[in-house]
Amino acid sequence: MARDNDPFKEFEDLLDEFFGIMENGFDEMESNNRKQNKPTNANSGEEFDVHSAAHKYEDGVRVVFELPHISKSRLNPKCNGVETVLEIEDIGEYAVDMPTTVIPESATARFNNGILTIEYDIAEDSSSSVDVT
Repeated sequence: MARDNDPFKEFEDLLDEFFGIMENGFDEMESNNRKQNKPTNANSGEEFDVHSAAHKYEDGVRVVFELPHISKSRLNPKCNGVETVLEIEDIGEYAVDMPTTVIPESATARFNNGILTIEYDIAEDSSSSVDVT
């Protein structure tokens, strides 16, 4: 007696459908994330990626922004001690959290071949004891 309905085939088809739906959902989420992380030049409509990182070293913190096709004159970095915000004219702002509190006034910056490097001195422990009366 031949069986037309193979339970394993039905199960396999259900798994294929499930994983297909999951894959489409992940592809859509990744596509949306890419759109959010790609700034658009207001003048040309061109999209590009801004990659950034902040690393703590023994004597300071180094923040690096990779800025392809951006001129130095369009950059305006600012720091409040806990994050560096890079404003790019006609494009937008990008913030990087510091791994520790830094001294904004100690900043030295270099821009070479589309790489902006900003170095900061680490702030001394700013916490102080509080007298309780």
